[in-house]
Amino acid sequence: MTRAPSSCATGSRACGEPVLSLVLMGAAGVLIGGAYSLRSQEFPRWVWIAFLVLAGLSLLAAYLFTLPGD
Repeated sequence: MTRAPSSCATGSRACGEPVLSLVLMGAAGVLIGGAYSLRSQEFPRWVWIAFLVLAGLSLLAAYLFTLPGD
């Protein structure tokens, strides 16, 4: 019984996108945790808000990588 080649074997770019999406979601989680930690350590407000903005952008990028299309 032979298996059909996966999309990764045919040179498709879609092979790495799910992994990149998971990495971006993980980075967002780390950034949110960092923002919470910085807030509890009484850092300036703009520092932990910047972390939250970066986390939001990371989640947005992860979502955009999951959309179909070229």
